[in-house]
Amino acid sequence: KLDTTQLVSKDLKLLRASVIGRDPLNINGYLHVDKGIAHGVSIDQPVISLDGFVGKVKYAGASSSIVETVENQGFTVSAFDKNTGIHGVVRCQTNLIFDYVRHSDSIHVGDSILTSGMSEVFPKGILIGTVQKISESDDLFFKRVYVAPATQVNLLASLYIILNGNQPETEDLP
Repeated sequence: KLDTTQLVSKDLKLLRASVIGRDPLNINGYLHVDKGIAHGVSIDQPVISLDGFVGKVKYAGASSSIVETVENQGFTVSAFDKNTGIHGVVRCQTNLIFDYVRHSDSIHVGDSILTSGMSEVFPKGILIGTVQKISESDDLFFKRVYVAPATQVNLLASLYIILNGNQPETEDLP
């Protein structure tokens, strides 16, 4: 029988955790999970589901943790458009917004938005969502790009914590 509590994929060590609670004041912003420090969990570790990006560990207790999700107001993650290479930041402002996309940038509804790897927390290439709508804004430089999340946080019963996170590659020095 395959042990799915820990999986190793694409050089990432994943720990499966079950959702055991939700913040009643921010139902999709924070999830309580059944894994903690005793299982190798620590603050700021990335969290994913089978569908894609979820968020990061905000608090790690001895045997349980709290995950801050991409749907928490003010959450941000560095991202890029898989089809065009345009870089920006995905943030939650009631809806998910792919921010800092210039009016002149070519971006299309249906494009995949992935983590860019340009942070100390999230590895490159995790699907955050797809472009749902693009609208011009009053901003002189940037348009509004709305993203439909890849993961439906309100339906999650389990998720995966990336234990080795976005560790930089090291080379042997002479």
